[in-house]
Amino acid sequence: MLNMATVNSRSAVSRKNTARSGYTPRSLKQILREADQKVVQGELDEYLPVPTGFNQIDRMIGGGLRKTELVLLGGRQGIGKTICALQMARNLALNEATYAFYVSFEHNEVHLLNRLVCMESIDPTKEVVGTGVRLKDLHNIVVSARAREWVRNEGQVGLHQILSGNPKTAKAIERINSYADRLIMMKASPAVTTLNALREMVQRMADATGGKLVLFVDYLQKLAIYPERATSEGEKVTIIVEGLKDIAMTMNIPVVAIVAAEREGLKARRLHMFHLRGSSALDY
Repeated sequence: MLNMATVNSRSAVSRKNTARSGYTPRSLKQILREADQKVVQGELDEYLPVPTGFNQIDRMIGGGLRKTELVLLGGRQGIGKTICALQMARNLALNEATYAFYVSFEHNEVHLLNRLVCMESIDPTKEVVGTGVRLKDLHNIVVSARAREWVRNEGQVGLHQILSGNPKTAKAIERINSYADRLIMMKASPAVTTLNALREMVQRMADATGGKLVLFVDYLQKLAIYPERATSEGEKVTIIVEGLKDIAMTMNIPVVAIVAAEREGLKARRLHMFHLRGSSALDY
């Protein structure tokens, strides 16, 4: 379990260590000696990508997500970018050695939880697609259960009790409980969640998890860059992309960011890189 009580005490020392190791010139001989020692100690993270759980995607990107890399996930509005990224985060959190930090500018944490319940209500490898719980089904289950308890005057029941007691959601909440400690979620705001604030939070979590962390940002263009100033959206996206890449590099973690399409891209029959908002920086 991630112990946030120990995060702040470690972060200052870790930042000094990160700055010292990341920005100090070293000879190739020194680098080779350090890399050799890591392999001797069994630290093979540099050579082992973290699988996303989507086999075809993992094959295309070299086996999975790699530390220091920034991966962009783009597509049309409503095509499923959020649920794809959320499922990646869930797949990573299922691995007891990995933590996922999902930062959402689009949805609050309870909505994301509800999406996970619906997703976990069906195993597409064993069950018929379409038999799982949808969001409106989940809402009906919760509201109906609370209404029955109110009529019976038998006291209040909570969400966990309702979901655990319903045959359509019991397996889903059981699965979620198996990785709930390792999937951290946050509702972000373009007004207060700045690039610098995000960097501080990720640093503390990377310290607490020993670097076993993957950051998800949903979505990139809504991240604030105060106190920096940008004269155009392209310049703003450039600053954000460079900042997220710097987080990946200095903290030695993978970063996955969802990117939005511009108006012309929404009209196009097929989405291309130049249809993404701030395309020149994203192309690079």
